[in-house]
Amino acid sequence: MPLKLYYATFTDAPRIAEIYMAAFGSNALLCAQFPTPAVRAALQVAIDVLVIRDLREKDEGGVSMQEDEVNGKVISFSKWGHPVHEGEDNTEPMWVWPEGSNIKLLDEWAHKTDVAYKVALGQTPCYRLSFLGTDPLYERRGAASLMLQWGINQCKKDNALAYLESTVETRPLYEKNGFVRVEALSTSINGLLGDGSSMFYKEICFLFQAPF
Repeated sequence: MPLKLYYATFTDAPRIAEIYMAAFGSNALLCAQFPTPAVRAALQVAIDVLVIRDLREKDEGGVSMQEDEVNGKVISFSKWGHPVHEGEDNTEPMWVWPEGSNIKLLDEWAHKTDVAYKVALGQTPCYRLSFLGTDPLYERRGAASLMLQWGINQCKKDNALAYLESTVETRPLYEKNGFVRVEALSTSINGLLGDGSSMFYKEICFLFQAPF
């Protein structure tokens, strides 16, 4: 059955939250920010609420989401922030983090992403890809590429830029689709992974510019 790209509805929110945790729940940074299984379970509930909030505000120019289906099952999702021009309000309501979250690490990473974004783009409006996740059971069916192409097409139509932060593992997907590395983010996760281990975590910031 061909993949179907469509805008999410409120009833999709629990499934989107489920996919988010399936796709990103083992990410080292997420595990350090939300350090126990109980906190991560609470995070899934928080994401469900966030999806509903974002869908409610979609008509105001805040967020668009796309999903793919295989035999009627949602297998993937993306969240794109639309270009916000001078004078428009682009303030998103604050996340309510679950009790037990590592707020210090969350705030530090958020600050780093804000700085990298401003270095790369300044005040230039762009499409910003916040999340792109696929249920691991349905990978390699082309869902991620299909949703990424949606954003690229919007950039071409509006002559706009696109920006995102990528894990090192998903870097080839964006490079293959014409995104160019502009910044990098990193942090040391020392003793925050539950087993006492330490690691150096890195993400890459990419920019896409539609050809004239």
